[in-house]
Order: sequence, then C-alpha cells, then structure tokens
Amino acid sequence: MKKTSKLFAGILALTILALSSCANNSSDPSSDIGFDDSALQEGAIAVYTDTIKESVMESPITGKTNIYFYSDNTFLIHIYAYNKVSAKGLSIKTTMDYDFAKGEYIGDPTSDGTFKARFLKQIDKSTLDETIENETMKQTTEQYIKNPNTSLISISFTNEELPLLESTDESYETITISERKMYIPKEPHHYIRSK
Repeated sequence: MKKTSKLFAGILALTILALSSCANNSSDPSSDIGFDDSALQEGAIAVYTDTIKESVMESPITGKTNIYFYSDNTFLIHIYAYNKVSAKGLSIKTTMDYDFAKGEYIGDPTSDGTFKARFLKQIDKSTLDETIENETMKQTTEQYIKNPNTSLISISFTNEELPLLESTDESYETITISERKMYIPKEPHHYIRSK
C-alpha cells in the first residue's frame, strides 16, 4: 500500500507540474492539435492565436490560446491544451478546453494600429493554481478509487471547473496590432492573426 501511495503521489505531482508549466510560446498558429473551434469562429471578424509548445519530463504539452473578436465589439479568449504524462505503467492525460475571459473592445482589431479592450468576465487567476491542483487531485482520486488497476487517468478542465466570474477591473488596455501580430501590454509574447 505504501508503494502505491508513493506512486500515486508521484504521478499527481507530475500532473500538477505539467499543468502549471503551460507557458505560451509564439510559433506556427496553423498547428492542428485536434480541437474543433468552428463554433467559436462563427461570426468572428478576427482570430489571433498563440501556440503552446512545452515539454514536461519529455512529455509534450500542445495547445493554443485563441482570441476571437466579434462584430458586436465583444471578444473571447479560449484556451486549448493537451498533455499526457506516464510513469511506472500509469498515464495521466490532461485536457484543457475553457474560456479564459470575455470582454469588449473599442476600435478595429482587424488592421494595424491600436484599439482598447477590457475584461467583463474572466477566470479567477488568483486561485487558478489552487483550483487546478484541487481538481486534479479530485478527478485523479475519483478515477483511481473507481478502478485501482487502471493504466490511464483522464483529467479535463472546462468552465465547469474554471468558471468565469464578473471582472472587477473596469479599465481598458491599449492593444497594438502590427503586420498581423497583436501585442498585449505586460505579456512577453504576441498573437499571430489566423483569420
């Protein structure tokens, strides 16, 4: 039993490390990672993408952050990510598919120049790590108890686990677009226009 507990704790630690290491890196936005965003694309006048490509313990994290701008002056930030960590005969597959924020904008997000945007709703960033850790533990424990001989545990994060909350910040950020790239203040990376 002690050996199983150690293995379980180790796998859980790997999963939390994998999730917390999802850093954004700009690269090819056309990378197909298997997520269908056709419903989100519907009605969008512009879509900007930042591709997530990281590795945790030689296990790739693949995904993307998309920002959809709509003609009614609203926008949506959506995150898709996938990771599979394996050790000692047990694999943990983690899928993230959730809205990070919704907001409104003033100006034109389709051409070079600046425009202003602000969040109306967003996930609670102050408790994000804690929520992911707790939900990872909960989903892993539930599946392991249901089937202790399993070789695959699947963990998913949607807005059910990461709900959008009303934003308390009413200020607008100035966003810059140059040559199909969008630059957001305080973020070291940029988003490449894909639509």
